[in-house]
Amino acid sequence: MIKRFIILLVLPFLFGFKLPGGTQFEVVGEGIVQNGLRMDIQYFTHRDNPEKFAGSVLQILGNYNGEITTTLLSENTMSIGLLSDKHFINVTVKSDTRGGTEGFFTKTKLRREKVPEPPLQLPPSMKMISHMMDPVGRGRKDTWVYHSEREVVWIRNHLTQQNLQEVYTGVDGSSLYEGKAGRHRLQVTVAASNEGTGLVIVK
Repeated sequence: MIKRFIILLVLPFLFGFKLPGGTQFEVVGEGIVQNGLRMDIQYFTHRDNPEKFAGSVLQILGNYNGEITTTLLSENTMSIGLLSDKHFINVTVKSDTRGGTEGFFTKTKLRREKVPEPPLQLPPSMKMISHMMDPVGRGRKDTWVYHSEREVVWIRNHLTQQNLQEVYTGVDGSSLYEGKAGRHRLQVTVAASNEGTGLVIVK
C-alpha cells in the first residue's frame, strides 16, 4: 500500500489541458520568467487520493495526440510525460493530511524569451547561473545569480567601485550591498564558496 504517492506529470497544450473536475486552485505565481521560460504556478487540492487522481489524469491524456511515457522514479514516485512543441505542463502530486491529493500545477511556454542583463557592470569572470523575473503589481522584480572563481575580496572591491555600499555582514562572512544603477535600486549579496564567489543581484 502506498502511503505517500508523488507524481510528476508533463503535459502539453497550455490553454487546452485541464486537471480533473473538482480540483481547487490557489495562484502561487503568474507570468514568472525563469531563465527565459514564462510560466504560471498554481497550488491545487482534490478530494480523490493520488492513485485515483493520477488515473483520471491518464484518462484525460488519452484525448490528446502524443506519446505518453510513465516512469516509476521510486517506490512512491511516478513520472507521466507528454510534451508538445510549444508548451509543457508540470504537475506534482502527493497525499494531503486528509487522504486526498495536493500539489503544484506549472504551465510553461517553451518559446524562450531574451534574458536581460543586470544594470550593473560585472567582471568577465562572472558566470550567470540563473535569472528569474517575478511580476510585482505594475512592476517587476528581477533576480540574477552569478558565480566566479575569483576570491570574494576581489569581487567586493569591484562592487565598491560600482558605487555600491556594504550595509550588512553576516556571521557566515556574506555581505549585502545596496545602491543605484541609473534609475534602478539594487541589492547585491556576496558570499564565498569552496570554488570561488557567489553573487545574487536583486533589482
